[in-house]
Amino acid sequence: MTHKPTQLFLLFVLILVLVGVTLVAERDQRGWLLGKRSQSPLVKNPGGPTLILEHKYAASVNTYRGSVESEKPCDVLETGVELSANSPEQIKLILATDKSPSACQGGTIKKDFTIVIPSSTQAQLEEVKFNGQPLAFELRSSN
Repeated sequence: MTHKPTQLFLLFVLILVLVGVTLVAERDQRGWLLGKRSQSPLVKNPGGPTLILEHKYAASVNTYRGSVESEKPCDVLETGVELSANSPEQIKLILATDKSPSACQGGTIKKDFTIVIPSSTQAQLEEVKFNGQPLAFELRSSN
């Protein structure tokens, strides 16, 4: 009879371990384990030119890196962010070129950018706009 409390305790610990492993596996499939996102690329707004964005999440900060083409080398690339107050946050990246005077000579050039956003691990990038137009994007993890 003294073995029964020990057996019940071991059964309880086994159930807790199984539940814990199941929860960790489920969260990892969603990409939340240790703040890491899924390794598979995410494509939004398919059908147009696709912006490749490198994404990294660390220390409560989402970082997005990429490049867009500008018509002139003198154009200045401006970046902005719209972050919803909802939970989880919805992120919108705003990219725009400030057109330089017509005297600027040259052809199309790539402009690199980095955008850093303090946000939670559940924050999702919902939209990217370039010069006011929605832009298709693909996320690639750089973790």
